Amino acid sequence: MTYLEFLTDVAKVHPDASKYLQNHAADDWGYGIDQQGAIDVWPYAPGFQGMGMDASKPSKYNSPSTKSFWNDNEPYIYHFPDGNASVARLLVRSLIPEALPGSTMEDAVLATLDYGKLDLSGNRVHIRLNSPVVRVKNIGDPATEVEVTYVQDGQVKTVMAKGAIMACQYQMIPFILDDYPEAQKEAASFMGRIPLVYANVQLTNRRAFDKMKVWGGRWVGSGHDWITSYLDWPVSMGGYEYPMDLNEPGVLHLSGNPTRTGMSPRAGTLLGRQDMYQKSFADYERSIRDFLGRSMAPGGFDSAEDIQALTINRWPHGYSIEYNMPWDKDFYPDGPLPGEEAAQPFGRVTFANTDRASVAYAHYTIDAAHAAVNEQLSSS
Repeated sequence: MTYLEFLTDVAKVHPDASKYLQNHAADDWGYGIDQQGAIDVWPYAPGFQGMGMDASKPSKYNSPSTKSFWNDNEPYIYHFPDGNASVARLLVRSLIPEALPGSTMEDAVLATLDYGKLDLSGNRVHIRLNSPVVRVKNIGDPATEVEVTYVQDGQVKTVMAKGAIMACQYQMIPFILDDYPEAQKEAASFMGRIPLVYANVQLTNRRAFDKMKVWGGRWVGSGHDWITSYLDWPVSMGGYEYPMDLNEPGVLHLSGNPTRTGMSPRAGTLLGRQDMYQKSFADYERSIRDFLGRSMAPGGFDSAEDIQALTINRWPHGYSIEYNMPWDKDFYPDGPLPGEEAAQPFGRVTFANTDRASVAYAHYTIDAAHAAVNEQLSSS
């Protein structure tokens, strides 16, 4: 059952409690409790106390990410000042050391990446930006090479490779990879993604938050675009210093989950993505100014005076949707799982990306890449 069904039919809570909890973990899952399995939230959500649940290990019916974090007691606070951008920069430095000065995590924070060194003819590794791949084709029977066609500066170009790893969103693979097997096409078509909206708001100061004694919040009800908002993590490293004086400017993060309610997560994300596309930057800016103006007014916040700048990041194909109960019981947990089936090696092509495990965390991406590389090596 869903968490909402548990609260309504089993715990029999007041409807206001369900309304308050609707977005309890939406910033992690991308959807609300009407689409979230009760099995995945009971260790940390209200309503299950006194039931004698065994917390020593996860159930086989728990989602993959719930299983992986079951006994993880580390607080979720470890971030680079620029988020995962520094992870990508460190990976680039490992591949092309000349492109980014330094040798530690700390000295990478303020280092400037030299984009001109990413694709030099003498490089052992080439990183070719702004070159989307439009076709991948195995050559030979059995395949011995892969032909990769991409577009750069408006020109169609082709390269030959001994093998290729595709790390794109899996729903795109059938449109790019020639002769991709029908069973894998069907599995890949199942790999829809969760739409997300992120906003960063630069504030002239954070005195209103100090006065109200809040750091952030999760918002309930409907009629607005935002689920959570919180001040930037206080991270200082590598010469970057977080502004501790709340009279100084700072950044507020907001996240929204456009997924429609009252249906399965996959159906809700499809309609939510359409909703997202129909909104302009001005629509989101207006909602932020109204949202903060009303919620932070008791602290003296003034949207006209206290907002210096803002960015809106629409991510229509964001998180991979996890396999979870009760929606995916036809194949989870006993399989075969769509992401794994879609990622079976095909000729000299192997597959990485979070869609392989359908879990939107960086370590799953790394595991998927490791597996795809090993499959290349074992078949070469």
